[in-house]
Amino acid sequence: MSPATQQPLPLRDIHLPEPVSWWPLAPGWWGLAVLILLLVGLLFLGRALYRRGQLRREARQALQAIESRYKIHQNDQQLAADLSTLLRRVALSCSPRAEVAGLTGDAWLDFLDRGVAGSRFHKAFSTGVGRALVEAPYRAAVKIEGAALLKLCAAWVEALPHKPEGSQA
Repeated sequence: MSPATQQPLPLRDIHLPEPVSWWPLAPGWWGLAVLILLLVGLLFLGRALYRRGQLRREARQALQAIESRYKIHQNDQQLAADLSTLLRRVALSCSPRAEVAGLTGDAWLDFLDRGVAGSRFHKAFSTGVGRALVEAPYRAAVKIEGAALLKLCAAWVEALPHKPEGSQA
């Protein structure tokens, strides 16, 4: 057979394969998506746990500042006034305002006692050293057990509920 008599072969044109589709995703992308979702979830959980203890941390810091000032000036009247103000601020932050804002005298001390109920400080506000919170700020010369009162207030702060009852968040 001569080259002129050869029939061309029945070849087809070159066909390119279909472009790779982005869907369905490869397993590596699914793994990355799951990992990102887990990280976002852990971020929100960590933030919630941090905010949950924020009131207690701030109250501890304020209590330490009051204790430091007391060690310097040794003024029992000022200590009682500072602790009373701190406990009132914290109580307003973690309890419904209508329940706490109007409490004074024995009703206020009973509220504070409920915060440490079941501990060794039970009734220490209304019948013990905590009574100074309603009496000492208004007396000219008063002598109180400052260390014991600071311990009692620290126990009340530690007994705070984890999630504030009156919080909207």
